[in-house]
Amino acid sequence: MLGQRHNIEWHKVKTESIIGMKTVDGVSYKELFLIDYANLFNKTNLNAGCNNCIKDYHNKYINKFQIMENNCDYALKKKYIGISLTPGSSFKVNNNNITNKIGAKLFKKYGASAFDKYPTASKPKKAVEKTTSKVEPTNKSRNKVSRSKKQ
Repeated sequence: MLGQRHNIEWHKVKTESIIGMKTVDGVSYKELFLIDYANLFNKTNLNAGCNNCIKDYHNKYINKFQIMENNCDYALKKKYIGISLTPGSSFKVNNNNITNKIGAKLFKKYGASAFDKYPTASKPKKAVEKTTSKVEPTNKSRNKVSRSKKQ
């Protein structure tokens, strides 16, 4: 299965596309992906007939080839790396592709136990003081009240 490396950025291709699409030349993406995967991970015995295996290979590839620079305030614990953002999603979150927005969503769902690092409130929110302001009557309204009382 070893062959030349192809110029496809597999980390940007959906797993479903790898499984079902072909190039304009009619070559299956799966075949090309498996060649690149085998070269990268030095594997010779891959299961091309198992779509779940292809998904696992793709996730492993994505985790290895994340190219996003990450300045995120969140870092997942090891056991949560590769978690789906939503059920059934082919997008797997790891510490290379997590953003503050994604981290906040996962934090809401799983809490602090899923993270090695997460933002803490640097400044506590100030309590808003409730004030009741009394409206003082103006001189005109006082005069009206006092006149009406006199009558």
